[in-house]
Amino acid sequence: MKTWKIWSMLLCLMAFSAGLVSCSDDEGDFDSNLLIGRWELVSYEGYYYLPGGERFDYDEPVSGEYAEFYEDGTVYFDGDTGNWSQSGNKLVITVYGDSEAFTVASLTGSELVLEVSGRDEDGEYFDRTTFRRVD
Repeated sequence: MKTWKIWSMLLCLMAFSAGLVSCSDDEGDFDSNLLIGRWELVSYEGYYYLPGGERFDYDEPVSGEYAEFYEDGTVYFDGDTGNWSQSGNKLVITVYGDSEAFTVASLTGSELVLEVSGRDEDGEYFDRTTFRRVD
């Protein structure tokens, strides 16, 4: 059930932020070689607006959820397989035909932080997902 919640939120965010990929020249590329490997999801935080305009903040520690990025452009996340690609500082993940462009806020040998934000019919939303390398 928890896996379904995370994937459904990611898919929902994908639907709401289709036009967020920026082409600005000041965005640096991330080192995709650092992405290759196994990562554990450790936190999920951000906000969104409920119908009626009330802001809902969340900050949830997570454990037992893993993502594995492979050199051939595939990604595996708790039973689902998709594809990943790089566009500047964006990590584009496609699962079940739906793509989402996450901003790589931080990528080191031990930590990956992905962010996505946008606006929908209820207002704006922001999500920061933090992973820790486990391989």
